[in-house]
Order: sequence, then structure tokens, then C-alpha cells
Amino acid sequence: RRRWLVASLVLAGYMSLVRMSAGSHFLSDCLFAWFATYFSLWLTEWAYHQRAWLARARVSYRLTIGTFRTAW
Repeated sequence: RRRWLVASLVLAGYMSLVRMSAGSHFLSDCLFAWFATYFSLWLTEWAYHQRAWLARARVSYRLTIGTFRTAW
């Protein structure tokens, strides 16, 4: 998780600089967008855990991958 967080910060920082240098956005716009995206994804993951959808999806994914591996 930490790697993904660092990667998203680096990429978001780069894209923010590109947008600001073009005059399209202000720093506050870029910061708000990053926080809005981060917390939206966090809330979605939390909801999946509450409903146990994520656990079922992982089990289904593992079963599917196992099926493909045995079919080869």
C-alpha cells in the first residue's frame, strides 16, 4: 500500500505541475482533487469490507486463476 501511495503522490504531483504550468489549474485545485480521489477510494474500500464484497471477490478471483492454471 505504501508503494501505491508514494507512486500516486509522485504522479499526481507531476500532473499537477503540468496542469499549473499550462495555466489550467491552481495549486488548491490540484490538492483538492487528490484528497477527493483518495478519500473516495478509501470510502469505497471501507464499504466493500463492510459488506464483505471484497472478500468474496478475492475468493472468486483466486478460484478463477486456479482454474486457469490447472487448465494449462
